[in-house]
This record gives sequence, C-alpha cells and structure tokens, in this order.
Amino acid sequence: MMGAVAVFAAVSALVVPRGLPPVWAWVALAAMVLLAVLMAQAAERSLGALPPGAGEAEAWNRVRAVHVFRLAMLEAPAVLGVFLGFLTGSWWLCVAAAAVSLVAIAVLALPHAGLLHRYERVLNAGGATVRLTA
Repeated sequence: MMGAVAVFAAVSALVVPRGLPPVWAWVALAAMVLLAVLMAQAAERSLGALPPGAGEAEAWNRVRAVHVFRLAMLEAPAVLGVFLGFLTGSWWLCVAAAAVSLVAIAVLALPHAGLLHRYERVLNAGGATVRLTA
C-alpha cells in the first residue's frame, strides 16, 4: 500500500501542473487527513472482545480485517490528493497528500509491538487469552 502512494506521487509529478493550490484545497486535504486518522484510530475499538476460549486464528482474522481497513483509511488522503491535484492543477497538493499519507501509515498502521499489544488488550477484554506478540 505504501508503494501505491509513491506511485501516485510519481505519476502526478509527470501529469499535474506545478502551480500552487488555492487555500480551500489545503483545508480540504487537512480535513481528509484528520478524518482518516480519526477513523483509523476508531477502527481499533471495532475489534471487539473475544469470548473466553477463542483461538488465535479468530483473533488474527479480526486483526487482519481491522488492519487492512486502517491502511485503506490512511491511504485515502493520497488518492484523494491526486484527484484534488488534478482539480486544482497543483502538483504540490499531490506530493503533500502522498507525504502525509506515508507518514500516517508509518506512524499509525505499520505493525509494531505497541500496536499488537493494544490489539491484544481489546481482544482479551472479554476473558480470552490470545497472544499476538512473542
């Protein structure tokens, strides 16, 4: 997914003019990023607690679904930024959207121990004892 964001930025560099975008486009991009981050953070709570005795396979299925959703939400500003770039005729908007999306994905969605521990906490709230980390 991060590769797709880089491809969007590279293609927009070749196709979209290099003018500066209007202020409303920057505000729209900021709103899209804020909404994407809030939705990605809220998705963590949608995992739901597993019942006692639930297996790790069910836990990983839930984590996988939520994780793909989080990645898609955080990639959305880059895709919509390309659209806004074409609409406003500004290459800078495309690049800014791609950069912000890549940073958001790196910070909020790349799997790391802290994220997996938060997933475990949500999944084990109902009495299950699944471990997603070593």
